[in-house]
Amino acid sequence: RRFTLVIQAADGAALCACLSVRADLMAMMAAVLFVLASTVLLQLASVDAKRPVTVRRSVQQDSAVNPSLYPTFPWCECQKSNNYSPMRLVFANYQMFESRRYACFRVLVDASVNVLGGPCATQDLYKVEFDVSERWSGAGTIVNGVPASISWATGAPGHFVLKLTGLSLTPNSAPGVTQAQIQAQGNNFPICFSLPNTTVTVGALAGNVGSSSTIQYSIFNTARDCCPVGSTQSVLPRYNPPSPSPP
Repeated sequence: RRFTLVIQAADGAALCACLSVRADLMAMMAAVLFVLASTVLLQLASVDAKRPVTVRRSVQQDSAVNPSLYPTFPWCECQKSNNYSPMRLVFANYQMFESRRYACFRVLVDASVNVLGGPCATQDLYKVEFDVSERWSGAGTIVNGVPASISWATGAPGHFVLKLTGLSLTPNSAPGVTQAQIQAQGNNFPICFSLPNTTVTVGALAGNVGSSSTIQYSIFNTARDCCPVGSTQSVLPRYNPPSPSPP
């Protein structure tokens, strides 16, 4: 049995006419065309898989300081309003540890705050950032009586971000301190960082000439989507934190 195959071009002109083939050859040709088409589709899929895909970054990735995208401290994407979180930071005092002067603060849960609700109302404590006007070498920190990590970032012009990151209740516990844990130890989670010299004040570091203890801060949760911003005030009873040897 024979068949006639006619192939036409786009303009309708016949390219090949009266091509007669046996039925078994037609079946073979169909199989070959199927294999070729499958190979082409697989190659196209491979090329498409290598193309960069644009996706929205997670909030945790967006927490990197970027003043060009986010114009206000802490210059990243997160919920900055402290109307959504009861977490607060207050100035405690200055301490001398091994001939170095430390500024000490208290993280607390302010039960009097009528928070507006949402996930930040129950946020934990993962890191604290400070808005300072200069960067100095050899900065150290003590958090809840144990050394902690410290890092820097560059904010808007004339501003730097001092970061106290990976905060935990004990040296062996995972980062992240809950509000219940803070309240269980007298509603007090002490943090201190060393100053560039023994005479400078927190206010001077923040560019606040009229106050020696006011500095802008931001308290982040573990997910980094909550970062209530405020200014420290020494309105609560002063607290003398433990005095371990800093790193």
